[in-house]
Amino acid sequence: MAEKEISKKEDFEPLQTIGIFWSVFGILILIGILFSTSLLGKMANGICGGILLITGLSCYFRGTINKRRRLEKLKRTK
Repeated sequence: MAEKEISKKEDFEPLQTIGIFWSVFGILILIGILFSTSLLGKMANGICGGILLITGLSCYFRGTINKRRRLEKLKRTK
């Protein structure tokens, strides 16, 4: 049973999932710039899409770092 718990801990990192979601959502908003007619709409889409994309990428990479640290800690305890 301990090995199953360890494998679950190795596989899942919520920050990576959230980061992927926010990144994809930010890309979709950035694509929305092409369909916006006003300059204000294009600026709003660009700013919001950029913020979501940067936030998503930072969450994804932070999750990757956390996962590596957790794996190193689990290997040390074995």
